[in-house]
Parts: sequence; C-alpha cells; structure tokens
Amino acid sequence: MESSSTVSLRPTWPPLATAATIVLESAAHVTLRQCVAASNTSPRGMGGGLFATNGARVSDTGSLWTLNAARDGAAIALVSPGPHESINATLLRNAARRQGGGLYLDHGAEVSTFTSLVLRNNSASSGGGVFWVLEHPSSGAHFFCDNCTLDKNAPTDVATSAVSVGLNAWPSSFLSGVPLTVGGNASAYEA
Repeated sequence: MESSSTVSLRPTWPPLATAATIVLESAAHVTLRQCVAASNTSPRGMGGGLFATNGARVSDTGSLWTLNAARDGAAIALVSPGPHESINATLLRNAARRQGGGLYLDHGAEVSTFTSLVLRNNSASSGGGVFWVLEHPSSGAHFFCDNCTLDKNAPTDVATSAVSVGLNAWPSSFLSGVPLTVGGNASAYEA
C-alpha cells in the first residue's frame, strides 16, 4: 500500500556552507512527491534545495522549490547523468550567484524528462530559469521541457555553456520560441 504525505524541507542549524538540503550520490534514487523545499542555502556549493551527483537519479512530482540560494542551481542542481524526471514541479524565486537560478543541469539533460514545470522569478548571472552544460555541440545535448512555463527569470529564462559553433545564419528564435541571445564575448552580425 502506498501512502501519501506532504513533506516540508526547511533549513537546519547550523547550516552547511557547501551542502544542499537533499544530497544524493553513489547511484542513489529518490522519488519526491509534493515536497516543499523553502529557504535553503548552499552559498559555496550547488543545489540549495537538491544536489544530485555520481550516478544519483531523481524523480519529482508536484514539489515546490522556493526561496533557495546557491552558487549554481539554487533550487535543483543535477550533475549526475540521470535519467531524471520532474513533472508538475514549481521553481519559484530561487537565486543563484552564477548559473541556474531554478535548475542547473550538467550531463543527462538529453535523457531526462521535464514536463509541466513552472519556473518563475528565479535569478542567476546566467540562465535565471535553467542553465545546462553543453560539453560539445556534437554531443546532441538539448533541454526539452514539455508544456513548461518559464516566466520573468533574470537575466534570461534559459542559457547554456559557451561552445565553439559555426553559424550560416543568425535566426531570431528557435522552434521552441526561446529567443536566441548573445552574451559574454560573443558577437552577432546582421545579415
């Protein structure tokens, strides 16, 4: 028999400067349902709410990740190859100092499933909503989020790591409707 309950994750004392509220590693697999992770901090580390690494896998349905802070991936940092799954989760008002205010992905983005997420009012230096690491353009890594809402994330909703790519044309947007912007030391040319 499966039981259902709501779990709230709040900061503990004393706070650990380099650890998230939930840390998964060494092939751990966790299933989260309707959890609330609020006001957690990992100022020098990754994943204020959740950090998964070294083969860990995460399945999350209906959770709320809000007011979390970290260097990278303020709400959730997934640096494990996955696959990961997140459905109907809300990432709201999280703040990262560097990358991924809501969600940070390093490996596994192309094999993970993200459906009906709401990423709103998150902030970071790059990728306020989502930041994913693209190791090489030929790796085929893409961030797919079906029926997702990305709104008012600063400075942009989605960003990825810089790679060397050649463009024959500079489109104003991709099929996803996410504007193609230029940042850092890149430059754009009008055709």
